[in-house]
Amino acid sequence: MTVPISTPDHNAETEIEDPQLSTSEDAESDAKIMRFGPDGDTGYLPVEFVHMTLPYRKPDQPFWVRTNGSARLSITAGEFIDHEGKAQRFVPYGKHARAALLYLMTEVKRSGSRDIVIGSSFRSFAKAAGIPASGVNARDVVNQLRALLRATVAFSNVERGEGQLKITEGQYVVADTAQLWIDVRKEHLDDDGLLTSTVRISESLFSSIMSDRTRPIDLTKYAQLAKGKSPMAMDIFIWLSSRFYTLERSPRLETRITWEQLHNQFGSDSSIGKFKQNFARALELVLEVEVGGRVEIVSEGTQRKGFKGVILRRSPGAITSNRNGELPPIDPRADGS
Repeated sequence: MTVPISTPDHNAETEIEDPQLSTSEDAESDAKIMRFGPDGDTGYLPVEFVHMTLPYRKPDQPFWVRTNGSARLSITAGEFIDHEGKAQRFVPYGKHARAALLYLMTEVKRSGSRDIVIGSSFRSFAKAAGIPASGVNARDVVNQLRALLRATVAFSNVERGEGQLKITEGQYVVADTAQLWIDVRKEHLDDDGLLTSTVRISESLFSSIMSDRTRPIDLTKYAQLAKGKSPMAMDIFIWLSSRFYTLERSPRLETRITWEQLHNQFGSDSSIGKFKQNFARALELVLEVEVGGRVEIVSEGTQRKGFKGVILRRSPGAITSNRNGELPPIDPRADGS
């Protein structure tokens, strides 16, 4: 059935996750993500989706909360009617939602326009977003896209200094309007709809994307990780890319993130002990591609006293692990926080 969708206008104002192995089909599809349009080697995401990401699994509640230090992100699900006429309300999750998010944000950044054309058939949209176009996943892809467009994102951040607090907070809906003409029947995946499918990103989100609050993503390197089976490795790569991007532009030589902070960002649904193991395994995969700096894991078994977690240190050039997985040593005299 062809699904025409109109998402009502909203008023809005502007300013992590458990490891789960994917199927080989999903891993293969992720390797194709973001090869659309000109400048095909760079994608873009707003910082809030870099440091606090969508869930892998469907949350039990129609909202999702992540924290990263003093920053907090919450996503509230909006309601939509599915192809069977049933009301649906859930937070977008999984690979299909991530692919759609990265696609939309990148297209907005590249085009400089709120209005995004996403194709006139399911297959054309799926190809652009790097999603396998099959009858099996067609309805899930469309539902994840619609859940994403209906979602409301709220964020807050508190900065302390000189006895004062700087509090930044705001919220936005992802899209103001959408007109989707997509046939999800297996035998009609290539059929053009009555009209071209379009999405109008909300003004608040558009302003955020066009500001310096986005982070570039090397899609060639991202695709290398996407060929594997660890979505967590893909998340860590995006996160490290952003952290090193910021670190290279600051006077600091290194930055430290505790296990507790990382657990809140990437894996709060698992025990912290299990999370450390999963994070270390995923990090090994990430370090097989250039990440632009040095990474050191400090655990209970190391000699360093006090701090336990991950240390990121900027480097004049991209430094990665060697074939044995060994990392260059970090100068203990370097200051960091």
